[in-house]
Amino acid sequence: MKYAQALLFSLSVIVMGMLLPEAACAHLAIYNSESEFLHAAPIVSTETFDEFPSPFYFFSPRVVIDGIAYTTASVPGAVCGGRQPCWTVESDVLLANLAHGSVFTFGPGGHVKAFGILFSSSQEFPGPHFDLTIHEVDGSTTVALLGAGGYAGILSTVGIDSLAVSADFPWQYDNVSHSQILSIPEPSLALSIALLPIAVLLMYRGRYLGTL
Repeated sequence: MKYAQALLFSLSVIVMGMLLPEAACAHLAIYNSESEFLHAAPIVSTETFDEFPSPFYFFSPRVVIDGIAYTTASVPGAVCGGRQPCWTVESDVLLANLAHGSVFTFGPGGHVKAFGILFSSSQEFPGPHFDLTIHEVDGSTTVALLGAGGYAGILSTVGIDSLAVSADFPWQYDNVSHSQILSIPEPSLALSIALLPIAVLLMYRGRYLGTL
């Protein structure tokens, strides 16, 4: 009987550890060196846009390339579509034809543990910069500042579900790398799996007491 109680307590501690918010051990690392990031991150694919003819136009605000959804964020009065392309691939880079921002996502309920991207702009003065807003699956948000011609390699222990980029000038992307795209499990399913060992133990404990 004491053994069963001790086992039940141990399993309860394990399950509580599984259910605690991952933010307690969340860690986000940002690399400015592409080579160092690729060495540290479990990258499965890098998009260089060289499979597209140049120029190649996308007339939708949202395009999906290599599993990544690129969505342009425009301000009132700024439009694309029709005869105005929203994105252009030219000389093996992806150009955002509307300034003011874009968002990267990884499909419904999808996230990645690693994401890297090279930014550049033709603007010289004033010196351009990019504001990156990184959203993780545990609800954490991190804002980082990156200069033009810079690289951002983002490594998260909990997972990145979206990345927003904002700037007030045209810019372009290249060398977009990502780890395996994972799905976020439904909370009810995760809870059921976590509680399964306790349910089994309680069942056997009830049978044991019934034999006394």
